[in-house]
Amino acid sequence: MPRAGRSDIIAALTRALDPMSTRSQPRLYDLWQSAADAPTQEDVPGDANSSKDAATQDTSLVRADFAEVEVTLGNLGRDLEQACDGFLEPQGPDGQPSDQLDSDAEAEFCVRITYRVAYDAPTDTLDHFVYFPLTSNPAAGDFARVPIRTRRLMPVVIVGDSRPLQVRVEGTLRKLLQTKDAQATTDALSRFKDAIDAATSDLALEPVVAATLDALLVAGAAGRHLSEELLTSSEVTFRAEDGSLAGLLRAIQPALNLDDAGTLTLQCHGSTVEAVLAVAEALLATEPPGTVVAIADDFGDGLDTASAEHLAGALRCSSSQAWISTRRAEVARAFDPSELLRLTRHEGIRAFHAIQPPVDRKELASLRLLHSQLLPALTCRTLVLVEGPHDLTVFTLADRRRPPGGVPLSANGIRVVSADSGMGGGTGQVERAAHLARQLGFRVIAFIDGSSKWEGDGQFRIAAETDVLIRLPAGYAIERALTSGVDALALRDVAETVFATYGLLDSLGTPSDDDLESAVVSLLHRTGIHGPFLEGLLSEIGMPALIGKALDAMAAAASRNTSSASVLLDAPVSNS
Repeated sequence: MPRAGRSDIIAALTRALDPMSTRSQPRLYDLWQSAADAPTQEDVPGDANSSKDAATQDTSLVRADFAEVEVTLGNLGRDLEQACDGFLEPQGPDGQPSDQLDSDAEAEFCVRITYRVAYDAPTDTLDHFVYFPLTSNPAAGDFARVPIRTRRLMPVVIVGDSRPLQVRVEGTLRKLLQTKDAQATTDALSRFKDAIDAATSDLALEPVVAATLDALLVAGAAGRHLSEELLTSSEVTFRAEDGSLAGLLRAIQPALNLDDAGTLTLQCHGSTVEAVLAVAEALLATEPPGTVVAIADDFGDGLDTASAEHLAGALRCSSSQAWISTRRAEVARAFDPSELLRLTRHEGIRAFHAIQPPVDRKELASLRLLHSQLLPALTCRTLVLVEGPHDLTVFTLADRRRPPGGVPLSANGIRVVSADSGMGGGTGQVERAAHLARQLGFRVIAFIDGSSKWEGDGQFRIAAETDVLIRLPAGYAIERALTSGVDALALRDVAETVFATYGLLDSLGTPSDDDLESAVVSLLHRTGIHGPFLEGLLSEIGMPALIGKALDAMAAAASRNTSSASVLLDAPVSNS
């Protein structure tokens, strides 16, 4: 869901684990927190009350004295473990540092590192750094900072943080070059700089350039004013940027020749090309098995469907941990259901949700809905679960064809989903699908027909798995919801036109006005042409009354202030 904290988690991990995070300017917005959560340090030297100035204003946010992100790293590897010597702690069974004095002598070691950003009011400055909390005393302002060399040993790849194919020092490609052969990389870049210096110097020797420079220096006697000796074009040369290798590498950009358009800079090829190459860099960086944590925010936004799923799966398989946030169902499909974590935000409260392992065959069958129905809706707040595909067709079309001024369900954060998992729908499947959706943190509205078999316990079981249950009048299914209340003359006209179009007019027969609705309902149920039939009704009479009531009930149920957990729709006035 939007604003549920996906980007915050990725940003927090990046601040703590990316060795380049402290090279940029610290961010003041990291310190703005809710008044209940903001940390303070009354005994820290300096203005300990600097966070209170915003609290005097009537607001729920205050500027905290500091903000921190603590990360525990395990499975360190020999090099990183040696670099963190003196800050290691035994790792408990839960993966966290153990505080037991008699911890297992064979236990693996782990290390805690903390990113800290703090504001100093007297000097009006921000500072941020990474330190080892084990031997630090924040209250006394004593921090054992993590050396940059140690941070660079941490096997972390940030996907999507910068453009791919960058040779400058911050680029992933530069890191890959250094890893492959540091000395050869240094030599190659040195030769490149020398070649550029020679090429830019030669530019001033070109006759047309030298003549123009000489004329310029003669004009107004500029050459005599600027130097004790007569300044000529022989003393003028050119350099790229500031003449340094770093400046030169910042100025160059990768270019690709992909088609008849010729060689174009990377950014001219569009977001998909950049995204694919960025992931390719990450995959190459994760080649040593079990050593890299790959981090990506809103992964897949710049990719087509197939590339998003393929590259997400490749990242998952190549890294020991893959923290990937996404709004794309295709990316989530690359992961096992047990690996998915959905973040939600309801009424300002953030929460996380995970799918529990299925305990029986019915729950296992319901998992089929995850990829086909629930994941495409993962950014919505509310799901309306209907019994089958015909219900889904009717409400999707009706919602799309609302009259001018009508508010669509999507404006209320709603997505309509069929509970049919491929083995048939029905109210029984609604119950199981609702259970799965609730595990993922959706607000769940169930819409079921008025079948008498779901009176009593059946209805209560469905209601127990949903936030709101909307039910058609007794004896009504979706077919009767379409036809009920429609004038017999209009109903006959629409039925004959639609059924004739699909070669079904003979199946309708010639029922009397009294039998017409039953005949139409029966034929719709057998043929499944609900969509075209609703199109005909919308053109002839507008929105069927009961369908309109159902849409209004769904929109009202999306609000968490809904007073009733069960809504029974009234039957329209019978056909005339």
